[in-house]
Amino acid sequence: ELTSQLEPGEKRNRIELDLLVLLGPQQMLATGFVTQEVAETYQRARELSELSNDQNLRFQALWGFWHIKEFRAEWAPALHLADKLSEIAFSEQDDAMHLQAHHSQWSTRIFTGELDACIDHAACGLEIYDVDRHRDQAQKFGGHDPGVCAYQMWTTCLAIKGQFGESARTTREGMNLSRNLEQPASLSSMSFFAGISEGIAENFENAAQYGETAVRAAESQGLVPFQQMGLILLNWAQVRLDSNMNALESLAQLIEPAMKKPRKRAILPAYLCLLADAYRTIGQFEKGIKAAEEGLKRKDFQGEYLWESELYRMLGILKLAQSSGNTVEARVLFEKSLASAAQRGGAAFQLHAALPLVDMMQKTGEQERAKTLLAKILENTDGTVKVPLVTRAVQRLDCLK
Repeated sequence: ELTSQLEPGEKRNRIELDLLVLLGPQQMLATGFVTQEVAETYQRARELSELSNDQNLRFQALWGFWHIKEFRAEWAPALHLADKLSEIAFSEQDDAMHLQAHHSQWSTRIFTGELDACIDHAACGLEIYDVDRHRDQAQKFGGHDPGVCAYQMWTTCLAIKGQFGESARTTREGMNLSRNLEQPASLSSMSFFAGISEGIAENFENAAQYGETAVRAAESQGLVPFQQMGLILLNWAQVRLDSNMNALESLAQLIEPAMKKPRKRAILPAYLCLLADAYRTIGQFEKGIKAAEEGLKRKDFQGEYLWESELYRMLGILKLAQSSGNTVEARVLFEKSLASAAQRGGAAFQLHAALPLVDMMQKTGEQERAKTLLAKILENTDGTVKVPLVTRAVQRLDCLK
């Protein structure tokens, strides 16, 4: 509104563009990543950037537009824009641009299930990242620190791949960085993904602690989107720890409204998987099946494959719990889960799928196949760190022997 009082022309466009690329991240933190206001801000910024000769401002506007596509789970356009950002960064030979181009790549690749590509881009980003030179990047790009974001995505990928020792290391480094930066959004986000990684390893007490940290950090600055993420993690972990009904109700209130909306939303398939798992824990199998089936629909609708194997597994467990007559269907779902996890190199997700499948194999006289399957997956899993998931799998293998 202030710029409208200026004379139309290049100067006004430049001032408005400067303001818009600073406004966008603050809007995201305050109101959410996919609000209409944020979309309009970056749409206008992109239009103005096309009239500007300032490549830095053009890059920032394009990055913000990519961020909108990411959180709206429009993965094909998001990947196209990430590639465009990489092209610009390469032509400019600017390290901040290179860092943010890698940022767009790792954040896109993880949700489409490309774990190794995500890890590669995160590693490249951290090679560039310098805390003194890049700590102000959050003000211009997404409201969170790129170094912390690299650690949180790397941590999650490593956990899914069953590399729990390396995942613990990157978690420590990411948490230390986020605390030293004193950026609540970065600390909250890092804590959320650290907690998800702990949940993958079945360390639910640690997951709950990270959830509490994520919520506190977000609440300190009124960061509603990050607060909601933290509450989803915390409530899920509390259900897993002690079948907390209040936590289940809170979790459902956070996630179920999104189930009724047709629009795409990043991370929603993962949230639906957590909700299905919570319903399973409490014994509300019908509601769990509904959440898992909706998660699989969203996975296909959005092209978001990171949690595909977990959704197949969860639906199989719920179907089996619902009725012994669903044994054949459950086994097909476990096989799908195993194949999906193997396709993406997710050894931890393979273990998740293999354990109920092994139980079924033993009942049908396939003990040798079950033993071979479990042993092979464990070979690709880091056994140097004793996490509950690996301990449970090793104990199961010993019983088979």
